[in-house]
Amino acid sequence: MSDPAAQRIIDRIDFSRRGPTVLAYGVGVDSTAILVELEARGSLPDLVLTADTGTEKPETYEYQAMIAAWMAQRGIPYEVVRYVPKRFKHWPPYFSLLEKI
Repeated sequence: MSDPAAQRIIDRIDFSRRGPTVLAYGVGVDSTAILVELEARGSLPDLVLTADTGTEKPETYEYQAMIAAWMAQRGIPYEVVRYVPKRFKHWPPYFSLLEKI
């Protein structure tokens, strides 16, 4: 019988290969500070991603548009994801987190 340890596949992490950098951007002060610092260092993220809850204040959406323009000027890819109701079998549709509660 052969030694089971000799047949075991060894997992290795290759740190020389860099995966994509995605910044989860909440449109708040902390994630904005990280975004600005990354840009200042020349380490632009490969993607900035925001999840829109549908319940933000109008000022937040105005700021989001401003920071989206700032990212566009610097060539930073920016995407906003939103929940979009589609088919409803057993419950009424909702369009924001507050409507779900």
